[in-house]
Amino acid sequence: MQRRILIPALLAGFIILSLAGVAPALADNQKAIEYYNNGVELAYQGNFTQALEQIDLALAENQNFTLALTTKAGILNSLGQYQEALNVSDQAIAQNQSLPYAWVNKATALINLGMPDEALNASEQAIAIDPTIPEAWIDKGSALLDLGRYAESVQASRQALQLDPNSPVALVNYQLAQAMITPETPGNPTDTKAPVNPWFAVVALGVAGAGAIYLRKYR
Repeated sequence: MQRRILIPALLAGFIILSLAGVAPALADNQKAIEYYNNGVELAYQGNFTQALEQIDLALAENQNFTLALTTKAGILNSLGQYQEALNVSDQAIAQNQSLPYAWVNKATALINLGMPDEALNASEQAIAIDPTIPEAWIDKGSALLDLGRYAESVQASRQALQLDPNSPVALVNYQLAQAMITPETPGNPTDTKAPVNPWFAVVALGVAGAGAIYLRKYR
């Protein structure tokens, strides 16, 4: 069963995918799947600390449970433990470099750690694997915004909105980047940036990197 919820501002998103790619490794370890499912249910309820405990139990049963690592990174992002989320994302990527959501979680952690260059690279890795993931484009827009590359942030945020028209984060990134683009006034190449409402800027920074949570339980 797949569920989708939007988490509050400042909480980073995480994504849980099909177990198809790791099913053989888990075939004889139903405990790992059970703990994993428990963690998914708790995360859906917003009980991230307890969810993390269940995911850790799943990983204790099978340390090569790549999607559990990906989920753990997302939960750590949601708890604001960004450095740990980054470390766990790297573990997941080391096991499977083609899992786009591990790169998404890594990008989200890097954005919140104030490392936009690295976040941009991670988001682009996710996009190269699967360009249909809105969270990857959202992270790219956030990273470009932090880097002051406003026109590119507008383009990335526009793509995110095409994939998820209801994303408030993509919309805020898009609007803030648009507001920060320097007007090209003839005869005045040093014109200042367009004014930005301070409250609006705070809201934008507060939700940068936030995303949607996709949860799937497995029987």
